Amino acid sequence: MMKPLGLPPFIRTVKIEALQRLGALLQTIEDTGADIVCLQEVFDDDVHPLVSSWWRGDADIRGFIAPWQHMKILEWEVEPGEEVSKRQVLGEVELDGEDVEMRSPHNGLILSLDTPEGATTTGGERLVTMLTYPTKPPEPQWFDIKPGKTLKMNLGRHQLEIKPNYPKGTSKETARIAIAGGPKGEVVLGPDAHNKRQDGGLMILTKYPVVMASAFIFPKATSWDRFANKGALYARIQIDSTNQDCYIHVFNVHLQSGEGNKTIRKEQIEALVEFIELCTKDDTVEGKVVHPIILCGDFNIIADRPANWGAKEKLEPPKSLKLNINASTRSTEYHDLLDALKKFDLVDVWVQLRPKDPGFTWLGNDWKTDFPSPWGNLGNRMAEEEGMPQRLDYIFVYPGSKDSPVTLKLMKIDRVPSSQKKGAKPPYSWDQEKFFTFSDHLGLLLEIKTQ
Repeated sequence: MMKPLGLPPFIRTVKIEALQRLGALLQTIEDTGADIVCLQEVFDDDVHPLVSSWWRGDADIRGFIAPWQHMKILEWEVEPGEEVSKRQVLGEVELDGEDVEMRSPHNGLILSLDTPEGATTTGGERLVTMLTYPTKPPEPQWFDIKPGKTLKMNLGRHQLEIKPNYPKGTSKETARIAIAGGPKGEVVLGPDAHNKRQDGGLMILTKYPVVMASAFIFPKATSWDRFANKGALYARIQIDSTNQDCYIHVFNVHLQSGEGNKTIRKEQIEALVEFIELCTKDDTVEGKVVHPIILCGDFNIIADRPANWGAKEKLEPPKSLKLNINASTRSTEYHDLLDALKKFDLVDVWVQLRPKDPGFTWLGNDWKTDFPSPWGNLGNRMAEEEGMPQRLDYIFVYPGSKDSPVTLKLMKIDRVPSSQKKGAKPPYSWDQEKFFTFSDHLGLLLEIKTQ
């Protein structure tokens, strides 16, 4: 039996495709040097503890990252350890012996956490890097996943306080989130429901302490998304260990996919706005949020295309497509999203810093690319369908009010392919023949300065 170096004992059976993507994912996170990472579509229950242990510093799994990106076997197996420490697994979140309801933003669960001891953050101005990336999971084995399978939870150094807020008449759908702390970082993941076949797939990784967390599942979804428990995940992150009031709000979200599902996405955005209000209601002055907000994720909403987008991206359309690839386009759904987020003064960072660049994060497998495209020289090999280039992934930022002890200044934003090294500059030298691709989307890396 093959056994990668340093693999944690609680991993059971993982398909090699999942390991290949995991290796590429961890390598990308490390290469960017990000301080805060928001991931979407991390659906595999066996991948969660691997990512968490690696980020927190509880387990050294670097030994298998590079080798497994190139292996071609079908699957491998590691027997579970006879003992699993409390650091690795803790039971379900319960309140008075009953499951916590989390189906709508009105009944969102708030978890307040004590700041971990030994936090190394200090006061003053600093540069913070923020990465958001929708990972591409392997095809789920839907009928191999039994209903009732739930997230495991690690409290680490935290003391947990549950603050429920449940109106009557809400859905009986239950969900949970997990909090994990380690010597190097913090992890928040969820939401998860015990009676669905997949979890929500959202994770927030941070090198700074998490002092509060929450999550909810969108009330409505359709098609395969109904099984995925899509929703939003929240973490209140303290970026100065010497000042408990020096924190930022971070929201990670994944909306309904599909061009024909705009109505559902509209309802999900309405629920998201309510969720943001719930999580920040204790941080308002005269109805305005005080501390900075970062909202990011895979919105599945197509943004406007600026003029000359085809030439700027070095894209070659399929020969059958009769289209002017340099004409600008306008997206009504995108502007509806912007209007909804004006309530919090959230702005689209890409437009703020790079208004003339198209910034596509997805394109169909029928489009050809070449350097300096961040897709490299082989196009989007992970795309399962044809389609127009689209900007679907976003980072929105509210810098904070004049009353906030910390404010954010936008520095730069870029897309992240799997091979981009920290400090690398275009053109990218990404040879897809040598690297395993883990997503059909590109990630976004934002540099912000805290003041």
